[in-house]
Amino acid sequence: MQQTFLNEFISYLLGTMTPAYFLASLIFLLIGAALNIGIDVFNRDENSTNTPKQFSWAFFYHDNRLRFIFNILAAYSFVRFFSDIFPGLTFGLSWAWILGLVFDWVWVAIRELKYLANKKLKTALNNWKKSE
Repeated sequence: MQQTFLNEFISYLLGTMTPAYFLASLIFLLIGAALNIGIDVFNRDENSTNTPKQFSWAFFYHDNRLRFIFNILAAYSFVRFFSDIFPGLTFGLSWAWILGLVFDWVWVAIRELKYLANKKLKTALNNWKKSE
């Protein structure tokens, strides 16, 4: 009975994929995200006051920890629910790699939009205060 429960529980967590294929998909997805993050690191503005002159793993982790969490959760969710979202399609490992690139790009886009929105809001508030 305990083994039946465990098998059923794992099937709910993994969906229709075998555990090995599920983990391989997650790894390829995270490799895609890591490539995108690596591109960001190599293209960073070394003269920015927001980043250290020398590359720092501690700063890199601290500055990107939410991005890592988002990528991991998005990766798991998409791999798990792929067959539910796209019935009839097969989830290939190339899909996983491409989606890893896309998920991270989406995170960066959301972060940039949030930054721009905050900047516009601050400018609007400052202009409003000056007009009073």
